Amino acid sequence: MNDSFTKQMSWSESVIHLVIDILSKSLGKINKASEDDDMNHCVDLVSESGITIAVRLRKQHNIEFRNVLTIRTKVQSGKKTEIDKLRSGIFSKIYFSGIVSADSSKLLSYKLIDGKKLASLVSNLELHDVITNDDGTAMTEIDLNHYGSEIVLFSFEDKQAISEIEKKIKNRMLLMIKR
Repeated sequence: MNDSFTKQMSWSESVIHLVIDILSKSLGKINKASEDDDMNHCVDLVSESGITIAVRLRKQHNIEFRNVLTIRTKVQSGKKTEIDKLRSGIFSKIYFSGIVSADSSKLLSYKLIDGKKLASLVSNLELHDVITNDDGTAMTEIDLNHYGSEIVLFSFEDKQAISEIEKKIKNRMLLMIKR
C-alpha cells in the first residue's frame, strides 16, 4: 500500500461515523464490514438487518464533484475492480456518496444510490477510464445529474454551506485571474 492510500483510508476511518449516524436512524445498528466483504464484495458497512452499504466520501475541496460517482476500473494488483464486481452482480444494496466538511464534523451533501440499479446501469453503458492515477489505477465517472433519476434513492445538500464554499472558491479564482 502506498502512503496516499494509507492516508486516505485513515481519513475515511475518522469520518465513517458520520455515515453510520445518518443511516442508523432508519436502518438500526450498523457495523463495519469484514475485510473480506470490503475487498471482495464492495461492502463497507452492514446494517443489523443485513443491508449492505458501500461508502464513497470526498473532502470539501472536491465539492464540485458532489454529483459524480467514481468507480474503479483498473488496479495494479490484477484483482477484480469495482466495475468488474458490479457487472458480475457483486454489489452493495446501497451506495452512500457524500462530501465531508473541511473540519470533518458533518456531511455537506450526500446521496443514497440503489446498488442494483447502479449495477444494471454500468452493465449497459460503455464506460471509459476518465481518471488515471499516478499509482496505475483508473476510474470512470457516473454523472448523477444525468443518471440520478434512475439510480438515486435519496439526496441531501446543506445548500447554505455549499453556497458559501462555492463563493469562496469563486473569489479565490477571481483573485488568481487578477494576478
